[in-house]
Amino acid sequence: MYPVIPDKLQSLYNNGYKLVIFTNESNIERWKNQRQKAVDSKIGRLNQFIEKVKVPIQVFIACGTGKSGKAGTKEADPFRKPKPGMWQLMEKHFNSGITIDMNQSFYVGDAAGRKKDHSDADIKFAEANGLKFHLPEDFFAA
Repeated sequence: MYPVIPDKLQSLYNNGYKLVIFTNESNIERWKNQRQKAVDSKIGRLNQFIEKVKVPIQVFIACGTGKSGKAGTKEADPFRKPKPGMWQLMEKHFNSGITIDMNQSFYVGDAAGRKKDHSDADIKFAEANGLKFHLPEDFFAA
């Protein structure tokens, strides 16, 4: 974790930003026999992070399968990044009826399609939702 993350997130929160984590978690579906263990592990990691940064953060986890019911069909799941489903769900049902200021909204993610990245889901998620995109190493640079 970048050392400046807690201060940066606290500053954003103090300036009226809502902080939200959107994450895909394929392990929850992959480990059907230990699903609860996978869920508890993911929630534990997220809770530890939120406790470290000391700001309220809303979390959305896409962990299901596609329409066929197979984990290999992630593209069909409208809630998995890069699909816009998690954002749309948050905007429509979990934002207390507040209109989101898209000019001030942005997304920070590490999956930007670079050679070293595991995917391009984050940058495509930002594009699909009309959000400015930042890489963590740029956004959280000291």
